[in-house]
Amino acid sequence: MPTLRPLDPETKEFLEDLVRGTYLDGACYELACALYRGLQWKLIGLIQEMDGEIVVRHAAVRHPDGGFFDARGHVTEEEFLSPFGPGEIRDFALQDDLRKLTRPIQEHAISMAGKLAMSLWPELPWTKHTYVNSLVAFVGDLEKLCRRHGFWLYAPVPNPASWPQISVEDGGESGYEILPTGNGVYAINRCFKSQE
Repeated sequence: MPTLRPLDPETKEFLEDLVRGTYLDGACYELACALYRGLQWKLIGLIQEMDGEIVVRHAAVRHPDGGFFDARGHVTEEEFLSPFGPGEIRDFALQDDLRKLTRPIQEHAISMAGKLAMSLWPELPWTKHTYVNSLVAFVGDLEKLCRRHGFWLYAPVPNPASWPQISVEDGGESGYEILPTGNGVYAINRCFKSQE
């Protein structure tokens, strides 16, 4: 089975800043929808009155262990409210209910938010058919295919944009590892058993 590597500390810090800057205040609806779909946690919104209108000021999902999950990760109710002020926290049964009180939410933006979230928080219980779990299953099947036929794909340099090459199996392959790049894209790398 392939190994899903965590982000290196420098890339993780960059991605945390990117996600907070993009999805805390502005594109929070897209991230909330992505988390709702990928984790199947309750979709919630902070309802406030602004300029005489009732709006969803911020959206997230309700963490099953209590609190909420948004661009900052797992937060308490107090942390959730702190940058936005008081309001009613409302559960939404469907994304369409959230969309009625916000602006248009584009599918491609939800997909990108989900890919970034899966890169940043791989330890979350993502559902079976999410991008990252489908990728792990694909690479697992690729590994079985390589073992059966005795050929392995590899990148000549560790660059996700390089074309893969094919090598005859040398018997020391331990499998593939999946490397997150920090932008929602992953690369694979052929690994070898350690020589001791």
